[in-house]
Amino acid sequence: MREIKLGASNKLVGSADFTVVLQPPAAASAQLISGDPSFSAVTDRLAKAKFPLFFPEGSKAKLSLRLLVSCHESEGCNAVVMPPIPKILGATF
Repeated sequence: MREIKLGASNKLVGSADFTVVLQPPAAASAQLISGDPSFSAVTDRLAKAKFPLFFPEGSKAKLSLRLLVSCHESEGCNAVVMPPIPKILGATF
């Protein structure tokens, strides 16, 4: 599970970084963290996307992912799971 297809680009071209918090049974939240502000339109798609993960029944676990969303007119949009940003002393994310 590294790439999630998000469908048509709806005229978006470029990329942006997002964080998504997954909590069974679906994404609990998605937030634009950097990149083109017009990509905030992708937030709803990420919150509704199907992530191929398994949580045990009754799990209260949450999983935070960093995603790079890229959109191209001819190829549509996709999200790629990226490594987490390491916590730097004194930094807040």
